[in-house]
Amino acid sequence: MALGLLAFIVTMLLGELNRSQQHLAENRDRQEALSLATMAMQTGQSHVELNGQVVDVSQTDSKLVVYASGQEVMRIERQ
Repeated sequence: MALGLLAFIVTMLLGELNRSQQHLAENRDRQEALSLATMAMQTGQSHVELNGQVVDVSQTDSKLVVYASGQEVMRIERQ
């Protein structure tokens, strides 16, 4: 009985650690994409590839959109 309870607790902890690591990896990828977008804007480019990450920046007078690997990462619109 105690061994089953211990196994259950360990399984729950490992599952939560795995979810936490995935969340951290997603945040790290997003942070890297935003850093690349900053570099693109500073150099006047709309497309940057570095460290296996592809970032596209679409900028108009009223909005800024950052795409990383084809997915929208950030959108800023002026009202």
